[in-house]
Amino acid sequence: MIYQQLVNGMEIKSNFINIFYKFRSSNKKLFNNSIAFSSVFFIQLTIQIIYPPMMIWVWGADNFGVILFLLAIPAALSFLIINFASPARQEMARIHLNKNVDGVNKIYSNTVILLSISYFIYFIGSFFFLKYANLGLLNNFINTNDVNLILILIFISALINLFEEIFSLKISYLGVYHITKYIELTVDFLIKISMLFIGFYSQSFVQAFIIYLILYCIKILLFYYYATKIKNISCSISKISKSYIKDLSIKSYPYYFLQIEEIIKTSLVILIIGNFFDFKTVAFVSTIRTMFYFFPRKFFELISDILQFEYVKLLTNKKLKKLKKMYIRQNLITFSLATIYLILSYLIGLKIYDLWTNNQFLYETKLFYFLILDCFFFLLTGSIISFLKSINNFFSISIYLFISQLILLTMVYLAYKNNYDYDVFFIYSFFMSFVVFCISIFYFKKALNYMKRK
Repeated sequence: MIYQQLVNGMEIKSNFINIFYKFRSSNKKLFNNSIAFSSVFFIQLTIQIIYPPMMIWVWGADNFGVILFLLAIPAALSFLIINFASPARQEMARIHLNKNVDGVNKIYSNTVILLSISYFIYFIGSFFFLKYANLGLLNNFINTNDVNLILILIFISALINLFEEIFSLKISYLGVYHITKYIELTVDFLIKISMLFIGFYSQSFVQAFIIYLILYCIKILLFYYYATKIKNISCSISKISKSYIKDLSIKSYPYYFLQIEEIIKTSLVILIIGNFFDFKTVAFVSTIRTMFYFFPRKFFELISDILQFEYVKLLTNKKLKKLKKMYIRQNLITFSLATIYLILSYLIGLKIYDLWTNNQFLYETKLFYFLILDCFFFLLTGSIISFLKSINNFFSISIYLFISQLILLTMVYLAYKNNYDYDVFFIYSFFMSFVVFCISIFYFKKALNYMKRK
């Protein structure tokens, strides 16, 4: 009896191992990306859990808020940078699956030109900002010369991001995302460690951002090293074409609107709060949204990112039943996990947050409930439109997302102008996420109909 149980157990284990190796060999990219995305997420989660309370302890809540405010300035100006890389990546993957290497090179070459123009416009914008902006609200923490130097360092870091986009596109267009994810994780970890180290020993904002720039340069070198290993893709002036530039520009519009939506929701909100309230409030809004908005969001984006190349491949190969099954399954998993997140956050979320921040902040409980509901509806919307993003067919929903955030920003600004408390942001943001989710339901039907039509 015992012997038979052992044999059965060994057979089950052997079958599981065989299935595992069969999946790994037949879906190598999906397997590697899954391992990379999940491991990167959980390591980033661990780092991010430790980082904010350590920064508050080392730098103080106000100084931590100052750092977040400074980082938000160049990020807010990044609306001048158009996201050409994402639509190009999807098009390069699709054309490669059709065995058209020359077409892939044409898209890559035209994308490099468009990105270069976009970053040049960002350079002009940053120059005028440094020349004319008045940041007197920082004078109690940093002198004016140091503020200008720090902003120059951060702007340079943002500008050299051009090379990261170019090299990353070359590395990852075939769905090989794990290399870029590991590089980003490593450099992000080093940046956070350096911030803590400098805060502990000198509390010098300038030194912290010098190291920040140096580590960004190292990241670019790592991307360049891996990009040089891909020999069949290169940028050539002879492949520049008006038709390709026009096509990529049109396909970039929805990504650009999503980008603006992201900038409003992250950087611009921080800048507005920093202008109307103290920097401790900036630190509070950033930390509570990091834990209950950006953590879960990164996890669910992980699922969508892993499936991007798979959706393109299944559609190109006309495997529509499998495609539909995968898409429906993704949305069911997202709904289930988002519901679990909502319940757990409601039950123990605030206790964990207060423990995490060592009870540094005073706040009203109601804003927390609006925040987790905001995240819940945003996660469902993101899952619904993920397939449409993978095929560059989500322009109209991106307009709704952009308009909703523009309305949110205007409402928040006017509310603060009229002396409302900072918590109105959480209420308005929840309302906008719910409205966009209701609209996105129609896009779920649109995605299913698209699969049938093809």
